[in-house]
Order: sequence, then structure tokens, then C-alpha cells
Amino acid sequence: MYLRHFSLLLCATWLGCAGGEPGTSSELQDGQSPVDTDSTGGDGTWMGVPIAEGCASDGGTPIGDTVLVTSTTRFHTAVGVAERTDDLSTRSLEVLVPNGATFTRLTGAAVDGGYQFAGVPSGPYYLKTGSSYIVTDERQVDIGGNRLGRADTVLSQ
Repeated sequence: MYLRHFSLLLCATWLGCAGGEPGTSSELQDGQSPVDTDSTGGDGTWMGVPIAEGCASDGGTPIGDTVLVTSTTRFHTAVGVAERTDDLSTRSLEVLVPNGATFTRLTGAAVDGGYQFAGVPSGPYYLKTGSSYIVTDERQVDIGGNRLGRADTVLSQ
């Protein structure tokens, strides 16, 4: 019984859910921006910063018919996460675009920080890496992974 009254009191005072409109509180003061406000100015800027040519509003994801594949390995330790960018120039990567009952095979080129494919139409496609296939419609794909331990660890045999 005591716990139910405590949770009701907590909801009414701390969370501000008793009365009033959601998102309004006497403690927050007026002038708070609503959550659904779009900060894109419509003038080629986002929050006052110019959007890079050929990129979406996040400032880095390629748009159009280009797909960028990257590989970042994250090493998780007790003190944090270290990220290392992997070299994809030696890996066999292909994009397969569905074309009726067959596929159109696209080969890419190694670029700084990843592997880039041009001429990929919008919609889902298959990304072949080794013997695995990833079905996606994203324009920037990270095929890296997560590992426990330090990045400079050498395994003994």
C-alpha cells in the first residue's frame, strides 16, 4: 500500500504528470522548443551549418546512386571503446541489384575510409562480403564488428 502511494506521489511531483499539457512544466519555464520542430532551414543549412554537397541532412551520408561501405571494429574494455577503421582494399565486396529473376552485379572501388559503389539504384540490394550477404537499402553500410579487449592484444598459440 505504501509503495503505491509513493509511486503516485513521485509521478505527481517529480515527473510532472499530474495535470497540464505534456511537455509543459512550471519548473522548465516557457520557451522550450517542441520536440517535433524541424531545425532544417530550407536554405541548404542545418542548424546554421552548410550541408555538404551530395550529402543528406546528416552531413555525411552519400545520397543518389552511390553506396559507401566501411568497416569499423570497436574494442570494448572497462575504460571505454576504441575504434579502428579496417582496410577494405583486400576484401572481395560486390553489390547485387535485383533485376527481375536475375541480379545485376556491380563492382566498386577502394576509396579513403572504405569501398564505394556507383550506379546503385534506390531500393533494396544485396551486399556480398566474403560468403555472407546483407540485404539493405542504406547508402552507407558499416560491416565492422565488436570485440572484447584491447585493440593491441596479440593472441599466443
